Amino acid sequence: DAIYVELQPHFLKLARDTYGRHLAGKMLFYANKNQLHQMISSLHGNVIDYLRHPAGSEVVELAYKMGNSVQKWELLSEFFSPEYRLFKDVGTKGIGRIKDILSHEPPSNHATILEHMRMCLEPILEKGIVDHSIIHRALVEYLSIASKAEISEITQQLSGPLLVRMVHTKDGARLGALCVTCGDRKERKKIIKGLKGHVSKVARDEFGSVFLLSILSVVDDTKLVNKIIVREVAKELEDLVSHKYGQRPVLHLLSPYSSRYFPSDVLNILQFSMGFADASGDDTLKRRNFVVVEGTGSGSEDYRASVKSIEGSSMTQKGEEDCCKDAKTEIAPEMIGVSRKNPFQRRLELLQSSGLAEVLVDICSKHAGKLLRSPIGKNVIYEVATGGHKNIMWHAVSAGVTSVHEAIAEVSAQPHASVSNSGDAEEHVLEQYHSSRVIRRLVMECGPPPFASEARSFSAILWDKALKGKCGVWAKGHSEKVISAFRECADADVKAAAEIELQPMINSGLL
Repeated sequence: DAIYVELQPHFLKLARDTYGRHLAGKMLFYANKNQLHQMISSLHGNVIDYLRHPAGSEVVELAYKMGNSVQKWELLSEFFSPEYRLFKDVGTKGIGRIKDILSHEPPSNHATILEHMRMCLEPILEKGIVDHSIIHRALVEYLSIASKAEISEITQQLSGPLLVRMVHTKDGARLGALCVTCGDRKERKKIIKGLKGHVSKVARDEFGSVFLLSILSVVDDTKLVNKIIVREVAKELEDLVSHKYGQRPVLHLLSPYSSRYFPSDVLNILQFSMGFADASGDDTLKRRNFVVVEGTGSGSEDYRASVKSIEGSSMTQKGEEDCCKDAKTEIAPEMIGVSRKNPFQRRLELLQSSGLAEVLVDICSKHAGKLLRSPIGKNVIYEVATGGHKNIMWHAVSAGVTSVHEAIAEVSAQPHASVSNSGDAEEHVLEQYHSSRVIRRLVMECGPPPFASEARSFSAILWDKALKGKCGVWAKGHSEKVISAFRECADADVKAAAEIELQPMINSGLL
């Protein structure tokens, strides 16, 4: 406390100093509630100026991260109007968005606020100080009220290496997705080239991975995406498929926009950028809200999106009603004004032309047991084994899907006490919690192959290799769920064959 009392009067001077900023950061980090309030209050009126300074911007960012919601808003509100910069507590209490401010301001002030935000943000972007979350938040607020021309101007400024430094935050990912969605062919090319050498790191980031999903969703130049992004993903695919965020690009290609794998925050970020793709007759961009409706189907989860325009829609009311009536119509967001290529064709080119599909089935075949047991990796091997959404893996590499089925059956056919490479005994895939549930779902959902008539279904391969004549051994614990799944098997021939062996166990109460 004594050190703080002595240093507090010099806090602003320390924050701008090349070496003193470290001391100012420590003061913020170890401050109690009252001390933190004093230091954040001392920044009032200096936020914009300090954000233009390389050292001062780091201190403001730390203060923004450590502050509560009210303190964050006080720092951010200096972007909105000179009044908020000069006077404390001017109409900011209880307001959380720039739209809320505009609703309390006369229309004559709207243009002034927008111009003030532009003048504050331009010097910061010109200096390349774009790493901080407070700047990302300010940009998102600015773009939410900006005109089409102003959005295009910001998109042009950010397209390239600058954007890679921003996508590590939630708002940064929103900006990245927005730039990809609203950018033209030239700007998208600059964005993708800026990712060269950074794809693996971005893919492992919680929000950076969402930025990659937006590229995979809307960019029509699949040759460029394959060359810079997909091939770099393929090089480290063995590690990425078992990474919580690294597996997202692969899962998006196999099962796009699935709520099973992507939380609502991720889908909202992607839909946020789509909302800027539709422009009305005037110079203001209208929002489109996309409602994701999950269907059910054999194999992977079915994705169906119904698009309802809340304001400024170019779709007629009759068109909306027809769309809702036809449950089989798939309207993917990437078809709405931001991409011309068919979504399925784009995904197929990204999987097939890059060789990613072959690498994927090779990894799933070699490491079937490891992926099945993994609470994260199980998602990838499940989607590959089912063939993915609309059987895309059967289109890309049909023989590879069958090889994954064979690999899972071989692992399942091993005796109870298998030994891993480290020498430790591993729990059998039919008895392990995660793997038993994946295999159960595959038995129930994988029917006969859609194209290769000579190929057998997964349940037929598993039954012949691992379970035929051995059901009594596995009719207990987690493995009992796998055995019982054959009673609801998607392959009618296998279901009939299994019923003969399972009926005595049913009659005895074992199943």
